Amino acid sequence: MNLAPRELPGDPYSWRIEVLMALDCLLNALLRGWHHETLSSRSWRAWVMDRVFGRISKPIIDLLFAWQKHSEGHCHAHYKAEVERADLIVKVRSTT
Repeated sequence: MNLAPRELPGDPYSWRIEVLMALDCLLNALLRGWHHETLSSRSWRAWVMDRVFGRISKPIIDLLFAWQKHSEGHCHAHYKAEVERADLIVKVRSTT
């Protein structure tokens, strides 16, 4: 079974979320990022590596999503969630 990133067993489906995630990944790819990564996740990685992209984008994105009230900031929380999800996908793919 070949699973797409949002097709883990039990995942709820929301058309709006799927479209927003696709647009987020498209924008990241247009900005020369990985096609499967969101801007938030890329911003966190770039910030940790002290790259210009991260120094500019991370504070802006964290401010835009401050209403979510992540203690470590939106970008870091989103990065951790993407890494955990990727690990789950690998596990599911290796057992099927």
